[in-house]
Parts: sequence; C-alpha cells; structure tokens
Amino acid sequence: MTRSEQSEKPSPPAQKRPKRKRRRGCFPAILLGLAALLGIYLLMVNPIVTDWRRSQITTDGGAGHLNPAERVYLQFLLTQQVDELFSAAGNQPEATVFEIAPGQGATVIAQNLNANGLLTNQELFLNYANYYGYDRQFEAGRFLIEPGTTVADLAEQLTNAQPFEITLRFLEGWRSEEMARNFDLLEAPNMSTAEFLRLTQSPKAEWLNNYPALASLPPGGSLEGYLFPDTYVFLPEATTAEVIEAMLANFETKVTPDMRQAWGAAGLSVHEAITIASIVQREAVVTAEKPTIAGVFLNRIAIDMKLEADPTVQYALGYSDSWGSYWKTPLYLEDLKVDHPWNTYVYPGIPPSPIASPGIDSLQAVANPKQTDFLFFVAGCDPAAPSTHVFATNFDDHLVNVNQCR
Repeated sequence: MTRSEQSEKPSPPAQKRPKRKRRRGCFPAILLGLAALLGIYLLMVNPIVTDWRRSQITTDGGAGHLNPAERVYLQFLLTQQVDELFSAAGNQPEATVFEIAPGQGATVIAQNLNANGLLTNQELFLNYANYYGYDRQFEAGRFLIEPGTTVADLAEQLTNAQPFEITLRFLEGWRSEEMARNFDLLEAPNMSTAEFLRLTQSPKAEWLNNYPALASLPPGGSLEGYLFPDTYVFLPEATTAEVIEAMLANFETKVTPDMRQAWGAAGLSVHEAITIASIVQREAVVTAEKPTIAGVFLNRIAIDMKLEADPTVQYALGYSDSWGSYWKTPLYLEDLKVDHPWNTYVYPGIPPSPIASPGIDSLQAVANPKQTDFLFFVAGCDPAAPSTHVFATNFDDHLVNVNQCR
C-alpha cells in the first residue's frame, strides 16, 4: 500500500473515553479529623491536669504558719485560679534582670515585678507566696527572670538569689581579634564581637580624654596593646563599651607613674614602650628572661639596628585557615620578606603600634631592662631549661647558637 493510499483511507470514528469521576481532595478532611481529635483530647486532658493541680494545692496543705481559716481561704482562691498559676506571670518578651533590695517586703516586690512587666496578677502571686511561705523567704539580690516564667516558678525563684555575673578572661599576648572571640561564647545581649572590634579600631573621643595613657596614641590609632589582659566580671546587662572602659581603667592602674617616667628616661613615649613590651610578651616564654629580651631590643634601637622579631612577622601575616592561628608557627624565609609596616625584618625602628596586649611583667621589663651587650637571641635546646633562650653579643656567636639547636 502506497503512502497516498494510506492517507486517503478514512479514519475510524474516534472512541469516546469514559468520563472519570473527579475525586475531592481528602487532605483537608484528614486535617479536620485530626483537629477534632485534638480538640476532644484537650477537652479530656485539660480538666484532668487542672484537677490534679488543684488536688496538689489541697494535698500540700501550704506552709505551717497558716491557721486553719487562712489555709482554707487561700486554698479556695488558688484552686479557682490554678491554670493562671502555671501560665506566664508577665508579658516581658526578653530575659530581665530583677533586683530585690534588702528589707523589701512581698507587696513591694510584687509591685516592682509588675512595673517591670514580669507580673500581671499581683494578688495571685502574693496569695501563692503566702500559702507556701515563700513571702518569708524572698532574698535580697539580683535575679535573671526568663520570658514565660510562671507565677509559681517566679515565687520560688525569688527565694534563691544566684550569682549570674559574666566572667571574661583575656590572656596576655592576645591581639584584639583573639580577645573579640570571647564574645562569641557569651549570651550577653549588649556585648558583641563586631562591636568590640569596631570600638577597638575607632576609640571613642571621650576615652582619649579620660585615660592619660592614650595621650601618645597616634591619630587614628587603635587600642591594640592598651586593653589590659586580666579577668573581668560584669553584670549581664553590661555593654561592650563598658568592657573596654574597664580594660582601659585597669591599664591606667597597672602602668604606674614610675614606669612611665622610666620609659621617658629611655627616650620612649608610652606608645613606643607598649609596642616594645608587646613584642617582648610574644617573644619571651619564661618571665625571668623578659628584662634581658627587652634589653636586646633597646640595644638594637640604640644603634639603629633592625629588631628582626618573629612575632612582628606573625602579626603582619595575621590569621589564615591554612595555619589556623593568628600566630603562624613555624615561619619560613619567605615569610620574613613580607612587605608589611609591622615586619621588623623589612622595616627598621619600632613598629607603628603594639602587636598584642602585654602583661605587667613585659611592661616592667621595658621600664627596667637588663643592662647587657646582647644583640641576638635564639630559642635554646637545653632540655633542662625548656622555653629559654641563648644570647649573643655578635652575629658569629649567634650563628653558633643557632647551629647547636638544629
């Protein structure tokens, strides 16, 4: 059969397909069924829970100071409002610090709770506290009240004042970025890593006026090195700025007038002295060696010799995921060539600013350096004296010391 004959052959009549019955979606029906079951469940369970709570109040009997009439009266009131007892006491959406002053009675406490959005029904709170005797056990102190705290829990919580200060520990030799990481671990609403770094890089003008140690800070300089490393305790509502102010105030206390006078006598500004102390902090592991190491750097400065301090290279390199630290170890020859203002292998003199926060021993070492002719030092390899250095007055002796520990 040719194609033309096939095309002329009449087509069979089209078969009508039977119509399918359209199904109605069953998903909404399932949801309605589940909702109905949940409603029935709640209708059954809620009265059971309520009755159980009522029976608990009656069974507990309240505190021993109540006379029979008071006991029955309070039981009646509380059992009528039992569901409210175990609902949120207030409408404060955030955790709130609440303070009870010494000598404050239950009524004043309830009023203050209400004023702070922590308690709506003062009468219910007072009745519950009286029934269980909590109103005789309220403690003076500070409390952190979480959102959703029930009336019952609130009354009990105020009988046990707990310290909840925030402790921040900043280690000697940390740079500001390392200090900032502390804030990532806190649940403090007014403190943040970003804010700490911002204020460290751009100090408030009032700080420059209030803290004399900042007088020699170059225009636009950061607070690197001026944030005294120590352990600090703050209340939860403290701000990032308050943390920095505490560190600056601590620095002012630790850096005595005698130390500043000694730095000046050596021809150093406060800023230059802190910068050298920060390098000493990163170089020295053994405290007893810090005055000697400080003396080496001051000897080099006196003869216009480059400091060639490894920590300044580490500071210039900064953090990298490849070495997972702000202080790369070990350093290679190519690292020592990095073109960076803080690299003392490349640029002579004292770096533009501190590379870390020096501790008191390092600051004192620059004020009272050990008087020697040493110009070189290298980490020693004596197992009897780990983390110490060997010193030399000339480069040839220094090479001998280096080769001995290879």
